[in-house]
Order: sequence, then C-alpha cells, then structure tokens
Amino acid sequence: MKRSGSLNKQVIIIALFILNCYSMIADTDTVLQNQFIYVTGQYGEAGSTAELTLNMHNTYPVCSWGCDLFLPKGVTFKSVSLVSDCWPDGYEAESFTIFNDNGSVTIYCDGIEDIGLIGSDGPVATITVDIADTVTSGKYLIKAENIRLTFSDGGMLWKDYTEFNWLIKDASPFVQEGKVWIYEASNNNVEVDVWEEVFSLEGDTVIGSHKCLKLYETGTWPSRPQYPSHDLIYKGAMFEEDGKVYIFTPGSTTSTLLYDFSSEPGTIVKVGEFEVKIREKKLVKYRGEYLKVIYYDYYNPVRQEFSNGYYLDWIEGVGVLGAANLTCFIDGYGPWYTGMERSLKSCMVNGEVVFDAHEFYTSGEPVPEIETNQEFFPEGTKWTEIRLDTLKYSSWYSKVGDEWVPNFETIEFNVGEKYISRYYSQNNYVYHHYIYSNSPDWPDSPAFMIYEDKSEDAANISVSPLPYGGSVSV
Repeated sequence: MKRSGSLNKQVIIIALFILNCYSMIADTDTVLQNQFIYVTGQYGEAGSTAELTLNMHNTYPVCSWGCDLFLPKGVTFKSVSLVSDCWPDGYEAESFTIFNDNGSVTIYCDGIEDIGLIGSDGPVATITVDIADTVTSGKYLIKAENIRLTFSDGGMLWKDYTEFNWLIKDASPFVQEGKVWIYEASNNNVEVDVWEEVFSLEGDTVIGSHKCLKLYETGTWPSRPQYPSHDLIYKGAMFEEDGKVYIFTPGSTTSTLLYDFSSEPGTIVKVGEFEVKIREKKLVKYRGEYLKVIYYDYYNPVRQEFSNGYYLDWIEGVGVLGAANLTCFIDGYGPWYTGMERSLKSCMVNGEVVFDAHEFYTSGEPVPEIETNQEFFPEGTKWTEIRLDTLKYSSWYSKVGDEWVPNFETIEFNVGEKYISRYYSQNNYVYHHYIYSNSPDWPDSPAFMIYEDKSEDAANISVSPLPYGGSVSV
C-alpha cells in the first residue's frame, strides 16, 4: 500500500487536472445520493476567527479527495486540518493547499490508494478563517468547486460545485456612548404603582487598564406625581471585552461580569454572586440586523439545581429583556426575582430607538439552522457520467488496429430550473430541480428530478421521476 502523497506537488496538480476532465462512476443515483462533499459552519462574526467544516457523504470507499474553496470578500483562509475520527484501520492521509490566482484555495486530502473512507456522513476537514471587522451582517456565498473524489477501486468522480449560504453578522456593541435603556417597573401588590427606570452611558473614564463609560440611572413616577423623579445616580462604569460586558461598581476597582455573549451552550457563567447556565444560542433577524439571543437557566440555591425561568434571555448589544434590569445582580437581586417586576421597553443610541421590545417579540424573525445550510445541487450544477457495460467489456478501452476505442458511453447532466411543490406547511417546504441530460446521441433533454425536503433541522435529498408524464411545464 502506498499513499499518493509521496508524489511531488507538480505531479499531484497534473492529477487534479486529469480529475477535472474524467469521471468514472456507474449510475446517477450514486452521484446524487451517495457521493458528494459539502460545506457547513455556524454563523460567523465580524472581527473574529471562525471555523468551517468540509463534510463528505459517501457509500463507496473514498481514499483521496479535493476541492477549490471560494470564500467571500473579507474572509481569509488561515489553515485546514483533517478530521481523523472516521478513518478506518490502516488509513493514513495528509493535506496540502494551493492558493490560486482566481482567489480560491485548493484543498486536497491525499490518502492510502487501496483503503477508503466508508459510510462517512460528517466532517472530513476543519477550515479556519479570519473575518474582517468591516464585514457587515448578511448571508454570504461559499463555493466548493472542482470537487474531486478518488475511490479505492481506482474510479474517480468530478463534480463542479456545491454552495453554502453562510450567515455573518457584524459586531453589536453593548457599551456605547449615548446609549439609553428604558425599563418599565411596577409593584406586584399595587397595580397602579408603575414607574420607569432609565439607564444611560455618559462620559468615559479609565479604571485600571480599562477604558470605560459611566453608567447612570434615573427614575420617573407617572402614577405617583407626589413623588418627584430622582436625578441621575451614578451606578458604576462599564466596559466590554471579547463578547463579555463588565461593570465596576461605585468606588470599586474590581470588575464584575454582567453579560457573556461568547460562551457556548452548557457553559456555567458566574454573574455577580449568581450562577447561570447557558442553555441555547439563537439568531433573530430584527430591523435588517442579526441579533444573538442567549437563553440561560439560573442556579436556584433553595432547590440546588439549575432551573428554567421566565423571560431569562440576553440579547447581544441590548441586554436583559425580562425581570432583571442592568444592575439587579449588583444590587443583590437574583436573576429570578428582583423584588419588583421590571421589563425592558426600549433601547436608544443618541436619541434614536434601535430596539423596541414589543416590536422585537412581534416582528423579530428567528433564523432557522437550515437557512445557513447549503443547497446541495443548485441550478447550474453539472457532472459527467461514464457508463461501462461490464457484461460486454472488461476494460474502459479496446484497441482496434492502431487506435484505442472507448467501450463506455458518456452522458452529461446539469441541474435546471426549480419547481416548487404545492405542498407547504409552516415548518417545511418542498421543491424539486429538473435534471437535464445529453450525450452525442441526443440533445439536452429532461431526465428526472432532484427532490429536496428541508425542515428547520434536516435536509433530505432523493431522486424522483418527471411529473405529468415527463412534461417540463408546471
């Protein structure tokens, strides 16, 4: 057994060119359902490092593979590492990359020639990228083009590309000059006892090595005109680092964590004197932006367990929506009870409302996980199928006189327009793509359809016949 990695790079590049020109695979179902590489990844954030994953779905043993990765503007390739979890016994592989003149990066995995990955449907490589801080919120297209698969029996497959819609969001700073939060507060025992608490960031200061903004609080009592509104009260100084928001209480030089927008689900975070456990992260599209929402459970010291509370969520750049206000932890109130009911009404920056709680709950659009996944066979995808009748022939070519004559027939396939099924439900949508085929014996003609059934957490791909007796019109 030997690995083709012993070849020099010039020979490998020539081999990749050959893979671009020929495909040796037996049937359409194999191409569609059993052999492909695709890209996935969680959403990225501007100004940070992110990871993408190359995944392989296959049933035939694949010993080597490669593709050209096209990244969006502002996203820079850093490195690639192979994932060996799915390697069979005796398999070895190494990777190399080539930076191409067209801006793409060729990624190639060179493995043992007669041993292949079997039954893989998961990560085969992890790609690390840098996202510039100038990238704005939106969906960005990543392409894996010139996909090459080499099978352990010597066969090869080439597929032109797959696409991945990657969601990138720009930074949503929490600590900003001129930022104002308006909370509505009430006494549970007195229905008419309602007032507003207003927090504002005004003026900077330096505490230790941290440049901070000063936090002030004021209050009004619309329901009790006999009580005068109190003036600004200094509540501390705030700063932000790596997705975490800290506060220095008045007179203290030790910072306290208020919010953590960077921790992953399952992480236990100490906020003030209390512990919370990150339960879930989601993105919500609001006013054209993508806001990160963190759901967490609080540690109940009485029950000695983490419990799910009401309205316990952090919104990046905004803060707490429900019962806890900006300083409830600092004031000694637990996250499940503040002594009174408080809820965030709005958040403003320099007088402009950037967040309205009622509007957020009624018009915010949760971003399903499937929206960040690719369409496996988008319109324009092409592949070539070479069919060999093994009952007649034992080799791909036969020598006739002084010439080698092919024993196989070549059929080209391409993905055409989309046909939306009339079936629709709130959580699912179904569509088909027409697949056209051609060969030297017939022109481009509809052959069959690809059926993709997507829900919020799954995507199933299968082949279906043409509708209406083969008619393309719908």
